[in-house]
Amino acid sequence: MVNTAVWNVRGLNNPSKCREVGHFILSNKISLIALLETRISEPNVNQVVKSIRKQWNFCSNHSVSLSGRIIVMWDPAYLVFAPIFVNEQALHGEVTLPNQQKIYVSFVYGLCDSRDRKLLWDDISFCARSFKKSPWTLLGDFNVSRFSHEHSKSYRVTKAMKDFNNTITSAELEDLKSTGLNFTWSNMRSGTASISKKLDRVMGNCLWFQCFGNAYAHTHNARLSDHSPISIHLMQQGHFGRPFKFLNFWADHPDFLDIVRQEWVKSYEGSLLSNIPQKLKNLKGPLKRLSTRPDFATEDLRQKLSKVQMDMDERPEDVELKSQNSRLRKELAVSARKEEAFFKQKSRVHWLKEGDSSTAFFHRAVKMRQSKITLLRSIMNQVLG
Repeated sequence: MVNTAVWNVRGLNNPSKCREVGHFILSNKISLIALLETRISEPNVNQVVKSIRKQWNFCSNHSVSLSGRIIVMWDPAYLVFAPIFVNEQALHGEVTLPNQQKIYVSFVYGLCDSRDRKLLWDDISFCARSFKKSPWTLLGDFNVSRFSHEHSKSYRVTKAMKDFNNTITSAELEDLKSTGLNFTWSNMRSGTASISKKLDRVMGNCLWFQCFGNAYAHTHNARLSDHSPISIHLMQQGHFGRPFKFLNFWADHPDFLDIVRQEWVKSYEGSLLSNIPQKLKNLKGPLKRLSTRPDFATEDLRQKLSKVQMDMDERPEDVELKSQNSRLRKELAVSARKEEAFFKQKSRVHWLKEGDSSTAFFHRAVKMRQSKITLLRSIMNQVLG
């Protein structure tokens, strides 16, 4: 497992800050970390980095930022980090993992002025095109939140937030599933003057979710900074087996209620609450036998209807064929609705319109959602067997 992190430390000249960063790296088994707003002059970088992790390598954006806004440190025993694009607000690099797989990682520290961040948005869009064919993750302090609920006091969606979201959409990025704290920054005040925001985040492109669907971001306590560190826990996908998933169209089957009722009246040892996982486990088989996937059934009906209508073209007066045509058309209409509901459930793309289930974007959205819930699969399998 290779864990990556980013932390706006608000200055790293204080030895206590260095010790705290070192403790964070060790306690969370971090192999790659970016430290933001270090305020370290370039001649002192080597000394500070070695005081944190003596054997680690590092690079920075001092060539374009005298204050050393971004310093990247990594353990060469686990990975190789090679900088590719470096500017004042981001440091993009290629990471070679222990299994020799190559991915792209971008560490971001957005400027405070929204006008200056437009250069960052252009940079992200450029990298999205450059890294499109590889797994890519983007993490850091963007100095702007995405949604109104990411601000403890204001529910207003600003133009800066809209610009940020437009960039994310055009770059086809999505937030990683996150655990830990909701807010990543605090103004360190108390009472009514207290303000908290989510300014730091982790995102990935489509290939990232396909390759590392069980990766997740964790927001830690801020410790000695006003920003919380965020870590990515990255585990290459293993085989967890096929998880049980309730399909909504099963509820329309005439035998559904009888099947559930027969299982639910059974008694097992233990408390009523502990009986529930056992009953759900026993329902898996009967429910799966109710019907095949609706998209398979719909395709089969389409082929049957097509054959009947071709036969009708040759024998337009055939009463039996007309009867079959009428029956198949009704069955296809019902099956098509089930098929659309099936794909909606899998993707949760609420803007789905008629015909969208066959588009490349739709199926990409399905895969992205599936990869984001991989974390829950092992838990569900333990409960449902």
